[in-house]
Amino acid sequence: MRAATPPESVLLAIVLLAGCSDGAAVPVDMMPGFRETVLPTTEGGRPSPRAVHVGPDGDRYVLDTLGQVLAFRPDGSLRGRWWMPDYSVGRPEGICVTTGGDVYVADTHYHRVVQFDAAGNVVRTFGTRGEEPGQFEYPVAVELDDAEDFLYVAEYGGHDRVQKFTLDGEYVSEFGEVGTGPGQFQRASGLVFRRGSDGVGRVFVSDAINQQVHVFTEDGVFERLLGEGPQLGFPYDIAGGPGGVLAAANYSTGTVTLFDEDGSLRGVYGGAGRDAGQLWTPWGVAVAGDGT
Repeated sequence: MRAATPPESVLLAIVLLAGCSDGAAVPVDMMPGFRETVLPTTEGGRPSPRAVHVGPDGDRYVLDTLGQVLAFRPDGSLRGRWWMPDYSVGRPEGICVTTGGDVYVADTHYHRVVQFDAAGNVVRTFGTRGEEPGQFEYPVAVELDDAEDFLYVAEYGGHDRVQKFTLDGEYVSEFGEVGTGPGQFQRASGLVFRRGSDGVGRVFVSDAINQQVHVFTEDGVFERLLGEGPQLGFPYDIAGGPGGVLAAANYSTGTVTLFDEDGSLRGVYGGAGRDAGQLWTPWGVAVAGDGT
């Protein structure tokens, strides 16, 4: 294992999440593969990655702490990057991509969603600050359903909920509320959409402060809690991968926890630190179709 990463070299670590463990943290040299991608330096310095998403074409999309959207090819080379329309107040924290290449970003501190085309041009924005339907208090995560008919947006800040929109930004419905009970959130911070073998679409919501994952139907009916307990440490993001796997990024423990959709544990990877294979307050996680 190499020496600790110097502070100025902020990296996006990519591991293969196959070969699951019995729940113990797995050292990097026991994983099938491991690679680090260095975010490009700008006039504002070297940024940190804040959110990551794998697009339908396999490209890796990253939001950084300077206010940029970056697109990396699967081999780690930079394909393109562009700036958010505004970023002086704060940086965005959630991103997803359609099969057509449109990019939706939860513009957290501007209380809106920004839609870009594949070239990085702004198509539209929707949402203003507030607690009414279609308004936002710190939107932090965005997720598409499997048919790409609807967009789900999670928000926090005292009015925690998930709102459902058409891809044109038309409000449809909402579910969840602030609190500590089942179906209630304290910082709803990550979203995964899955359609089950029963034909029902479900939304998995990572609840950072309550350290839980809530499961709702696509129409907003609460079903159950998933992964409740010590395996989660402030799960700031959740992602879905092949074979029904769910991956939660644990901010407080520097780990990634893998679950099946029924809540059974597959493994825990990483550990708090700055060496190779360790994670320091991770904010985002994504799983590619090949298990990366």
